[in-house]
Amino acid sequence: MPLTDTRTRTGASSRRGTGAVFRAGIPPLFFWQHCTLALLAGILSARHILPGSAAAVILLLFCPAPGGVSVRARRFVLLLCVLAGFFHMRHAIPEPPTDIPAWFHAGERIEAQGKIVSVSGLPDRRLRILLEDVRPASGNSLPPLPGKVNLSWDQARLPGTPRPLPGQYIVFTSRIRPVSSFTNIDAAERGNDIAAYWAAKDVWFNAWIMSRPGRASPARTEGSPDFGPGLREKVRTAFVRSLGEPTSLSFTTEERHKKRPDSARFMTQGQAMLPALLFGDRYALDSVTLDLFTRAGLVHSLALSGQHLALALLLACGCAALTGRLYPRLFLRMPRRRLIFAVGLPLALLYLWLGDAPPSLIRAAIMLFAGAALWQSGRVSTSLDALFLAGLCFLLVHPASAFDLSVRLSMLSVAGIILAAPLLRSVPLHSRALRAAAQMLIVSLAAQTATLPIVLHAFGRVCPCFILNLIWLPVLGLIVLPLAALGCALLPFACGGEALHILLSGAALPGDMLLKLLTMMDEAGLLAALQGLKPTGLSMLGFICALAALACAAGGHAASRACRGLLICALVLLPAGLWQRSAETWRAFREERITLRVLDVGQGQSLALEYPSCSGIGRMLLDGGGSLSPRFDTGRDIVAHALTSNRAPRLDAILASHADMDHIRGLISVAETFRVDTLYRSALPGAFTKGDGPRLTNTACERGIDERRLMRGDVISLSDGLTLEVLHPPARGRFSSNNGSLVLRLVRNGEGLALFCGDAERSALKRILRSGAPLQAHVLVLPHHGSVSSLLPEFYDAVQPETALISSGSYNNFSFPHPDVLAALKERGIPVFNTAECGEIRLSWTGESRSPSLRFGRQGTTWIGPG
Repeated sequence: MPLTDTRTRTGASSRRGTGAVFRAGIPPLFFWQHCTLALLAGILSARHILPGSAAAVILLLFCPAPGGVSVRARRFVLLLCVLAGFFHMRHAIPEPPTDIPAWFHAGERIEAQGKIVSVSGLPDRRLRILLEDVRPASGNSLPPLPGKVNLSWDQARLPGTPRPLPGQYIVFTSRIRPVSSFTNIDAAERGNDIAAYWAAKDVWFNAWIMSRPGRASPARTEGSPDFGPGLREKVRTAFVRSLGEPTSLSFTTEERHKKRPDSARFMTQGQAMLPALLFGDRYALDSVTLDLFTRAGLVHSLALSGQHLALALLLACGCAALTGRLYPRLFLRMPRRRLIFAVGLPLALLYLWLGDAPPSLIRAAIMLFAGAALWQSGRVSTSLDALFLAGLCFLLVHPASAFDLSVRLSMLSVAGIILAAPLLRSVPLHSRALRAAAQMLIVSLAAQTATLPIVLHAFGRVCPCFILNLIWLPVLGLIVLPLAALGCALLPFACGGEALHILLSGAALPGDMLLKLLTMMDEAGLLAALQGLKPTGLSMLGFICALAALACAAGGHAASRACRGLLICALVLLPAGLWQRSAETWRAFREERITLRVLDVGQGQSLALEYPSCSGIGRMLLDGGGSLSPRFDTGRDIVAHALTSNRAPRLDAILASHADMDHIRGLISVAETFRVDTLYRSALPGAFTKGDGPRLTNTACERGIDERRLMRGDVISLSDGLTLEVLHPPARGRFSSNNGSLVLRLVRNGEGLALFCGDAERSALKRILRSGAPLQAHVLVLPHHGSVSSLLPEFYDAVQPETALISSGSYNNFSFPHPDVLAALKERGIPVFNTAECGEIRLSWTGESRSPSLRFGRQGTTWIGPG
């Protein structure tokens, strides 16, 4: 809601360049706010030149000039702001370090030490520790690693010892590796590069340690922490002790009671939410809880935001009301609102410190302080002014925040709510309860709508159950947060007391009840997220133009030139992705293009095949990668992103080469959320009865996906003249999981284009050679990620590939690819490309061309094949 009633803002014409007294609704922007938008456009152009430049052109064309200023002068100032933003961001982009010390060998186990910069509690009892000045523990005279190291401490049980804190030094034994990311072409081009995210924080290296029961701690701390973080940790520790001990995920309920006294307290997940809500510490939460909240559209409520700072103002209002009762004469010297700000602003600063100042909380604090300052100065202001001031502070101090997901979501959600303010005031219902429910629904819809493009772009999915916000947010704001804050305030007087524990348990009860509701909804299939199309940058800009045109209309300027221009831009830019996709489809048809994408999925394998078909561009996914992490789904987080970049979530077929986790676990998520016609798998008896096999086949059955079982001699017809020949396994036989892999040959008009071998090992490859089947292919996807168990030089001679491809993870623990495999290929003059080094590898055949063109996800990779 506006900080002041916009209907009282007379005299705004000279300041906003519009009519005399604007109507109640969304006020027009000041010129400095247009300049802020121009600065943002320049910053965006530094990474995404096309949408950033388009945004700058729109501003130059449709920004109204302030009173007494010519159009030419206005455009000159805006252009200067665009250029300033561009060069400000270019200067802020950190360069990868080149001065790597000689003692560092990537992936080599080493005892190292470093100074702690920050510590964050992550779900599933993990700590993220950022370190600087990292060097060998025994070599203080050695030069440190440049930048920072991201140390992940899994299952960080610290019995009897405090948590590591900023200012201390930590000594740990681990393998330090350079930061790497899943660099798929479309994701990297659209700003979803993990390495770029860490580079903005000057983090260039990763390390990982894990505490294990019965073993010594993998790390120890030395020295004293800084005063501020140390005091904050004391408050957090006292608060957590009043709740109980976090439940260890590795123990069952019975095991926990055996390992702890009967009187020991264990946190429920509702109680674990309280440290997350007050301190931003998710250490005691588990990934199952976060997954439920994410699919229910409620995960934003666990982040620190303006709703939490509202507690400070609520308490300040209570203090002002109590003071008015006890000392009414005080209001003669200090107006009520000034008293509220005088009490509320220090409380807001206190909470900012307590929550460790995440971007969303900083945004809310800047808005609060800006509103107080503008009111104190007597200037007319609205929430929109405060939001722009917060955005300007972010852009000037840290321009890379324009690409930070949390900052984007925070800013856009608040902007959406501000745009919905006129609707909030015009709800016609007379019942207070119904009116409050309608307003809450409008607020939730406004925030969801404003952030929709960012959510689709970042996560690729939308949550249809956001209506649950109507239930949870009022309970969170009126019961959970106040009781939790009261418990925190009572810590000095009742630390560890039973009464305090009961109070905090009461605060956690709504969270536990909500989790039970979400669990029942999930079991009933009501929390299924919808896979969406990831929009292009121009389409996202068109959406923003549509919102801006709506804001103009809400402010009473529907007939203005700016409103009409923004509406035209929205109509042109919103379908830009569709036009781009149509042009690419037409070009692929004209060139008769066949594309093979070896996706970068880490230590696993996933291949995407695209080809002209009678219904358009056919798409087939061969394997989906997979990960052991309970928090990371390769299919959902990597493969789906790569396949839905400006593309609908639809596949003609998915194929599972065999049932190993690193090949099919990612297929399960794809089968759940994509429209898929056919699932192909091996016809070997029992091939999919273990591991993730039953999950995949059951999902296919539930989704109505036609299942076809393949054996040697089968042929999959993809389009006219394009087929997949099945070379292995035979209909009968006893094979290990790897040796039972489907081996497929992509053939166009009798000519072999590519050979896909799954994880077939030496014995299976010899069997294929003995079968006498034609094996020649331009491209060989090496079996089993380049393992020595699949080394067979005679097989390479039979295939005669021009290029060999490997899908493996950077610095993996299996030493893939094996040096002997690389040596055998080098001896035959066959160039090798590995996703660990190249990112995604994309090959395209056009027309009747023999050799494919290559493109790589990571810049700087060059083609070294035959001329």
